Order: sequence, then structure tokens, then C-alpha cells
Amino acid sequence: MQSDIISEIIEVEDNASKLVEEARQKANRLIAQSEIDSNAKLKEAIKERRTTNHAKLEKLIEKNKKEISEFENSLKDTIFVDKKNIEKIALTIAEKICNSSVFDK
Repeated sequence: MQSDIISEIIEVEDNASKLVEEARQKANRLIAQSEIDSNAKLKEAIKERRTTNHAKLEKLIEKNKKEISEFENSLKDTIFVDKKNIEKIALTIAEKICNSSVFDK
């Protein structure tokens, strides 16, 4: 009688151990699958964000190219005054003043 009870207790403990092990294995599988799923979602979100940001970047690049082109076109009619041109202009002004009748009085 006592041995039957002990055998039954051991059997219940074995069954409990098996249930705990099965639960642990199932939890590990669920965790692993959750990691796989979340990594896939993260990769997809990153891919979408890259695509969106790349499109925005392309638009900005095109806008900047257009602005640079417009600026360069506006500079075509501009006279650049560097040191050489300033000296040339100053000499021309001085020459004109000296050759004028302003100082004849």
C-alpha cells in the first residue's frame, strides 16, 4: 500500500517534471519565434524609412541643383571685382580725373 502511494507520487512528480520541461521548451520556441518576427518587422520598418528618406533626399538634391543653376545663371551678368580689377578701375579713375579740367583752376 505504501509502495503504491510512493509509486504514484513519483509518477505524479515525473508527469509534473515533463509538463514543466514541455512548458519551458514551448516558451523558448515562442521567444525565438517572437525574436524572428520582431526582427523581420524591424527590418521592414527600416527598409520603408530608408526608401522614404532616400526619396526626400533625392527631392532635396534636385531642388538644390536647380537653385545652384539659377544662382550660377544670375552670376553670368555680374562683374567680379578682384584685386586686379580694382587696381585697373582705380588707375582708370585717377587717369580720368588727372586728364579732366577739374584741377585746371
